[in-house]
Amino acid sequence: MDIKSCLAIISDIHSNYIALERAMAYLKVQGFENRKKIVCLGDVIGYGPRPKECTDIAKTFGMCLGGNHEGYLPGDIDTRRVNPLALEAIDYTKTQINEEDQKWLIDRPRKDVITVPKTGRKISFSHYAPGVFDGYVESKDDTLTCFLVIPPDISVSFVGHTHKPAMASVDAAGKPYYYPADDLKKYFGWDKPIHLEPDQRYLVNVGSIGQPRDGDVRLSMVLYDMAEHSLRFLRTDYDIEKTVAQMEEASLPEKLRERLLKGL
Repeated sequence: MDIKSCLAIISDIHSNYIALERAMAYLKVQGFENRKKIVCLGDVIGYGPRPKECTDIAKTFGMCLGGNHEGYLPGDIDTRRVNPLALEAIDYTKTQINEEDQKWLIDRPRKDVITVPKTGRKISFSHYAPGVFDGYVESKDDTLTCFLVIPPDISVSFVGHTHKPAMASVDAAGKPYYYPADDLKKYFGWDKPIHLEPDQRYLVNVGSIGQPRDGDVRLSMVLYDMAEHSLRFLRTDYDIEKTVAQMEEASLPEKLRERLLKGL
């Protein structure tokens, strides 16, 4: 894997500035320092204590999409389907960021597609996985449903939203494969290159920076080598206790603090 031909793809920062700073430092250890080659798949804000600092960093990325929490900012949504804890955190967020930041977050595009130079591969980015209920892909059946919607010329689709790293694919015959976090760890391992097959199409959930939910409290992100067509899931610790203390200081709900400590 050549770091010069890599993109770093992150998602679901959720105002966890301590985790985001650690992610940036960990990328630097890998030799990755160009923030213009970082793609954020949305949910910069929500749940956590430092929305302003996280927004400021997100503005330095080459691409930053909007997620559902950015969509809560205008206040014109049907709140019956939204977690009350999320709404409470959004109310707090609005007290911490200015109108310019709010507008920037609200105006984030929901998806994007790039064409890799030389290879011509098309790579898509979005917060939600397309075609499935609430954007969740958690089985082979979900995988098949998803790939019915994803255009056939897309080689890799990167998504977030579930806060759980995962990888799904279909081969040329239409056979689905699905690897949740436990299987990724078992069959590929964290921080190890995964070489993608040229005759398969992939859906990759990069996990979460600020609120992992796969039972592993460590932040999660992905490096994708555009030239080699390979990727690495990166996991690393951060100072959770410091974030929890900031959340307590901000009077954010105790349940949100507990989620960080359990990785759920």
